[in-house]
Amino acid sequence: MVVNFYSTTDGDAEQTWVSSIQTDDVEEDLVVANSYSSLELPLRTDHDSTTFYFSTEYGDSDITFTYDVSTRFISDECGVEYIIRNLEIASTTMDSVVVVNNILSNSSTEDVKIFN
Repeated sequence: MVVNFYSTTDGDAEQTWVSSIQTDDVEEDLVVANSYSSLELPLRTDHDSTTFYFSTEYGDSDITFTYDVSTRFISDECGVEYIIRNLEIASTTMDSVVVVNNILSNSSTEDVKIFN
């Protein structure tokens, strides 16, 4: 899932300092502390939801996404492709989060906008 950061003031893309992003059942951070305008975050394919815990220059917050997971067999060499549909925000403590693409594919298009 591709997440991009935007300014609440003017709606323009912006760099946001991210100290850490964590999720349930994963002990290590998903990112290296740095400024990001875009991140690619992994959704759990063995569950129908994933919660991310953000620590940024704007404080600590979280987002829980829900979705449907299905699989499609590609080939013996490639294996199975996971298809994520109906991506929605179940809950968030962030100011504004918008799902712009609720069907995820392997292309690196914008899926979620986070406004700071």
